[in-house]
Amino acid sequence: DASKARFLHKVVNLMAELEADTGQVALGHFRVQAKLAVLNKQFKKAELLLLQHGQVEDAMEMWQELHKWDESIAVAEANHHPAVQQLKANYYEWLLQTHQEEKAALLKEGEADYQTAIQLYIKGGLPAKAAKLVTDLAEEMDVPQHTMETIAQALHTAGMYEKAGAFYERLGEHERALDAYKRGSIFSSAIELCRRIYQGRGVVELELAWGEHLVQTKQGDAAVNHF
Repeated sequence: DASKARFLHKVVNLMAELEADTGQVALGHFRVQAKLAVLNKQFKKAELLLLQHGQVEDAMEMWQELHKWDESIAVAEANHHPAVQQLKANYYEWLLQTHQEEKAALLKEGEADYQTAIQLYIKGGLPAKAAKLVTDLAEEMDVPQHTMETIAQALHTAGMYEKAGAFYERLGEHERALDAYKRGSIFSSAIELCRRIYQGRGVVELELAWGEHLVQTKQGDAAVNHF
């Protein structure tokens, strides 16, 4: 195709330059071999060829041209390149511009910037990932109340009622938690909440609703225990 033809043209030009400089056939030159490895999608082989000859920046640039910024950053970090932080900043901006919030959030997680990661997960329509991060870091991070509410609401809107209910419980929003559990037919959690918070009020009604739900979903044998 056209892109492959352009790439081959660059390889031919590189060979001509090297042969003019060295007076030798350039096919075996590491730069040419690296380019051919890229052409054959042997990217790690190309990286190794460049690094073996001390061409750290060329290896970084190769990955960037392939839009594999994380690989470029990994090369920079492994070789203690001074541009690591700038690379990360550029990568982060590119992810935002291309609406790749999940990858941007992962990058921020790696930098321990958890608040930004949470906001990015929410912005990217991934409230479950935001919720998991908050849960995993419950003892290490103080998450603002409004952020927790945003996550809970996003989970509820996305139909993730069990996770939403659990988050509402953490916020002390027991009525909203109960509503989420009911909407999601998470009856065991709803009943446990009623027993713990409302002294058992509403449990009978929930047991009946649970039984009816089981009947509707053709689980008649299990439904008997709730009537």
